[in-house]
Amino acid sequence: MDGTSMSRRRFLDLGRDASAFTLVAAAAPAAVFAQTNGRGKRSMSPTAASAVHGLSVSVGAGLRSETWLNGILLARTEAGEIGAQSLAIQHDMLPGGNRAELRVALAGMNLEQPPAPISGSLPAAANARLLLQMDEPHRAGDTLDITTRDVDQVLWPPADEDGPVSLPHRLTLTFAPLFPVVAPPWAEATRVLPEGIAEAVYARMAELTAMLRNGDLEAYENAGAVRREHMARSYPLGPNAEAARAQDLQLLKMMHSEPGFTATLLPSNEARYRTMAGGRLMEWTNAAGEGALTIASRGVRPSPVNMQFSLVGGNLVMTR
Repeated sequence: MDGTSMSRRRFLDLGRDASAFTLVAAAAPAAVFAQTNGRGKRSMSPTAASAVHGLSVSVGAGLRSETWLNGILLARTEAGEIGAQSLAIQHDMLPGGNRAELRVALAGMNLEQPPAPISGSLPAAANARLLLQMDEPHRAGDTLDITTRDVDQVLWPPADEDGPVSLPHRLTLTFAPLFPVVAPPWAEATRVLPEGIAEAVYARMAELTAMLRNGDLEAYENAGAVRREHMARSYPLGPNAEAARAQDLQLLKMMHSEPGFTATLLPSNEARYRTMAGGRLMEWTNAAGEGALTIASRGVRPSPVNMQFSLVGGNLVMTR
């Protein structure tokens, strides 16, 4: 999902959520993960079945947070926002080891800085939990039952700490996949980036912005083929790549036909270039960390279009 989406649903259908529109609809189908805390079950028509990994995150009031997986920012919350999130991670997992990290701090603190003792007291509700979960499908006649299972967790009750509390605090889970996963396309990307790559990424985003403005929607959709195919492989209970493309294109045509449709890319001197996953993912964002490209129509607030690129085989490819 977009790396900074605030969804509390396990699988956010990005292509249908105007607040987080991306090149590809259906980051993963909502039906794949049970919408419950802890354990739950739902029934649905059977299709291809595969267990799926997810993270459940909870952060107490008065704290801000960021959730990372394998060097990729998945989500963030600010103090005062709802601190419960349910995140899809299957598409960002590696077949070997994986590292999930939840960073928490007080409002206004830099989550990148080294931990340091704080003066004063924490908010009364300060706490955090990072929980790894599995959704396991089971065929039952003509239905598919999906059960959510808690796998591992790490808790932070600051009241249990001896001495002054240090922030930011980091909760970490390292784990191997419990069921097979497909390596993401960015995993094979070049880590040592050549000079001028940031400008090349921005130029590619400018090309995509022009496609949107000019109504070249087929070409725009084709640009997301690698990412779309990976999502389809990662979430086999959802639409296949061809069906997802058709859904995306239909939605995009509807949006493009709305009065006042616009696509805007921040000037490079107002945007921020960022790398993730050890340099294997690149993007341009606004000051809030959302996509530098936004779309809007009359009466609708601009929505960020989140897209990340990798250098694969010498080519700049949208991989996430």
